[in-house]
Amino acid sequence: MDELERVLHSWGDQRMDLPRPRRMVAATRAIFGYRGTLLRVVRRQGDGTIVGLAAVVPICKESAGLLLGHPGIEPYVRSRWAGSADLPAAPELSAFFHFTHAAYREDLGDTSRAARARLLREMIGLLAGGGTYSLSTPDPEYQALAETLGFRRVTDVRHALYGRHHVCEHYELDLTEQGFAGWVNALLRPGLRPERGTAPGRRLTVG
Repeated sequence: MDELERVLHSWGDQRMDLPRPRRMVAATRAIFGYRGTLLRVVRRQGDGTIVGLAAVVPICKESAGLLLGHPGIEPYVRSRWAGSADLPAAPELSAFFHFTHAAYREDLGDTSRAARARLLREMIGLLAGGGTYSLSTPDPEYQALAETLGFRRVTDVRHALYGRHHVCEHYELDLTEQGFAGWVNALLRPGLRPERGTAPGRRLTVG
């Protein structure tokens, strides 16, 4: 847990000097410790130190309270999921996923650049299962990345928890119809319609 928080602090301090309210720290620890969280870590070759991380939480009745406890994510989850009858009971039954964290050490030179590249691959890999994905971020670079990857901005729940210079935006990407392969094809050839026939939720291997 200390290593994970060190990565988050390095990323936040170097990029935007974001505030860390006590409630947010407690919620982050709870997310990292949750049994359903899909956690990917990037380790430095040699000593195995964690230099990057990505966390995705399946949205379900069990995890909804956990996400509502994080002040940066709460507005989106409350607007989209609070009181919803569509939520499955447990994480293993869910096809809805929220990227809660994605960060890498910013203070390690070439290692930081390598960690960023590997982290992006890990994040893309987490999309391979299909389903519906969302994320919340105040980082302009991550916002631009989300829009490049085809995420749709949810404009009615944006907020300035992190200050007026770091407005938190929320995004969604629905892969249930086109699937992962169709999404990749649409990114590579945006003029073509997504391929039909890719089963929602089908797991594909990316070479």
